[in-house]
Amino acid sequence: MSNQNTHSRPGGTLEWMFLCSVLLSACGGGGPSSTAPDNQGLGQGALQLSGTIVVEERNGKTVFDGWFVQGTASDYPPLLGAGIDADDACAFDSVNMESVLAGAGSDSSGTWGGLQSINGHAAIESRTGEFESLVKQQIGDTAVYAPIERWKSEALPEDAMLSIESESSLAQIGGVAVPPLLPLVWLAPETGVMSSAAAELRWEASQNDEVRIKLKLSAIDFRDSDNPVVTSVDCNLIDDGQFTLPVNLQQLLPDDDMGIVVYAVRERVQQIQNDDASLTIVQLSYPAPVK
Repeated sequence: MSNQNTHSRPGGTLEWMFLCSVLLSACGGGGPSSTAPDNQGLGQGALQLSGTIVVEERNGKTVFDGWFVQGTASDYPPLLGAGIDADDACAFDSVNMESVLAGAGSDSSGTWGGLQSINGHAAIESRTGEFESLVKQQIGDTAVYAPIERWKSEALPEDAMLSIESESSLAQIGGVAVPPLLPLVWLAPETGVMSSAAAELRWEASQNDEVRIKLKLSAIDFRDSDNPVVTSVDCNLIDDGQFTLPVNLQQLLPDDDMGIVVYAVRERVQQIQNDDASLTIVQLSYPAPVK
């Protein structure tokens, strides 16, 4: 599928991490004080080290993952996002079910083929000490970083900082503030399924200019029973607490009794780079599961 954003359903599912790993370049982004799109500033010929740290927050619990890739700037997909949209933005996609199932069953091992280890230590720290350490987990030539216990039963501290002590150029980046995101509280539709494409979507807003709501509305059109079509709208929204799909996009979603499934996540992306390395920090806050 050619969707430009990936999301999680109100009610808590694992779609985000699967889609984010396969479509890493589509997760959105921005820098701590300014954005840095299109591999700006990285030399095209020399080897560069690119690192990604993902911090997920769900129901007061936190999980971390990290990975690193060595290559030339021209080998990389575009950096995570090209800045923060000033307005709500949406895109439509449609694909038949056969293609979806074929894609889900394909071998995605190449996604992880270039992952490498770094000689060093990555950790989240606060004024009270180390909150969590990212430990190298290596299988063959592939290395990822995660805590020994994947889920941390506490939320991020307000003064959380990510630091990487390494012999690599990532150490030059220094500490990066990763304050917790406001938990995403979804208000409507409460069930995570819209009965109509014209229904208003509502959540508790953060009013934070550094974050966005990543929204995906997905429905299956069964009018052709032999070849059902999955239609979806992906949106990058201002975190102001409400959104109604534009009429021109409402008309593209099928009108069916099964409804339109809503996936949403609150996201902050920081992109930091120097001449030899780039580090992307993706923070995600998921809505509580539907009871």
